[in-house]
Parts: sequence; C-alpha cells; structure tokens
Amino acid sequence: MSRQRIKIGGIIQKRDLAKIGVMSIPDQPGVAGAIFGALGAQEINCHFIVHTIELNDLDNIVLCVPRDRLETALEALDTVKETVNAEDVIYAREVGMIAIYGPHFGERPGISG
Repeated sequence: MSRQRIKIGGIIQKRDLAKIGVMSIPDQPGVAGAIFGALGAQEINCHFIVHTIELNDLDNIVLCVPRDRLETALEALDTVKETVNAEDVIYAREVGMIAIYGPHFGERPGISG
C-alpha cells in the first residue's frame, strides 16, 4: 500500500495561554455577547473559542487567553457570571495550541486522523 503525502500550508503554535470555561449557560441570544463584551472591554484577545451544547440545553463556552491576562479575564467574567446565569467559570493556567492548515484539509476526509 502506497502512502500519499499530504500537503500542509503551515503549522501555527501558540504557547503561554490559559484556558477558561464559562459553564452551563442558557442557550439564548446575548449571552455570548455579554461574555466577549466583558473581555473586550478589558482589551483581552481570545485565541481559541469553542461553543458546545450540553444535553440539558445549556451551553459551555471555552476559550484561550494570554496567560498573563488570566486574572484580568477571570475578574471580567466574574462581573457577568450572574448576568448570563453561568453555573461556574473554570480555568487551566497552562495550555498551548497547535493548528495545522493546508490545501487538502477541506477536500480529503480523514486527514485529521
């Protein structure tokens, strides 16, 4: 069996990140806007955002921020936690991110595997 090479455009690596999860929030308009508005007001950039839906129709928003901005981000999110009815705000202080991209990723199923 021959293996065909897969072209990649590049690899992006980001270190010195922290991960924050705003957990069990209602699935309704304005919630994400309140969360990202609070972070934006503190001039905090989000490097990665994942929005998931739980089985009980609540959502989670998980994001990465620069590690040196973690405390400010947590303070900003604390100001909107009650407003958005979040059950909890959790975090991990030390995470990194790797992104691989290229021309075949949208055309060939299974590349991620």
